[in-house]
Amino acid sequence: GYESCSHIALEAMKMRTPVVAARTTGVPEMIQHRENGFLFDKDDPDQMVSCIKECFNGGLRERLTAEATRRLSKYNWSDIFSQTLKVLDRERKKRR
Repeated sequence: GYESCSHIALEAMKMRTPVVAARTTGVPEMIQHRENGFLFDKDDPDQMVSCIKECFNGGLRERLTAEATRRLSKYNWSDIFSQTLKVLDRERKKRR
């Protein structure tokens, strides 16, 4: 039920694969429904299936993956990795 920054969604976007993700915490910051992927309510499997079926609509899939690729440019992998390490290091220091 929690995802702060879905690296898997970012990887799928990079591979031009349509993203179908649960509408939880940080995911809607990256994925906007029917703009660059699909979102479903996490407790609604029928909605998830419907989103997956929409992935097979060639024209829509191409539009979504093109937009996902465009938006992906704002995510710099080394910056994301660096920021993640900083958070982990900060938390490690708190526990000492």
